[in-house]
Amino acid sequence: MEKNWIEKIKEFIRKAMNEGLRIRAYHTLMGDDSRDYYEIRVFKESSVVEFTVEPTNLCLDTSKGTACFDLSLSKRDLLELDAMILSIEEYNEDMALSDFNNFFSEDEDKPKSIDNLDDDE
Repeated sequence: MEKNWIEKIKEFIRKAMNEGLRIRAYHTLMGDDSRDYYEIRVFKESSVVEFTVEPTNLCLDTSKGTACFDLSLSKRDLLELDAMILSIEEYNEDMALSDFNNFFSEDEDKPKSIDNLDDDE
């Protein structure tokens, strides 16, 4: 079941990236026993989906509810989560550079002045 959840999260993140959504991800070590703790948030308009993953549980939090599941993640599962965090970081860098490079570019479809409006507008 754990692998299924990891795969579901990965597919969800891939779809969010393909749609150009804002994604935030963190991996930290929690507590004295240095437990891995992953937090991934995907933003779409005014909605947020948040995954919180620890080696022993997963919580899914949305605007409509929360669901938590017991897990037993393997070292491979944790490595896959680390790889996903890295992919999200690279995605965010690409998105930031794209925004930076295109910040002042003019949109050809956007009217420059009132004289550029069509009769229909």
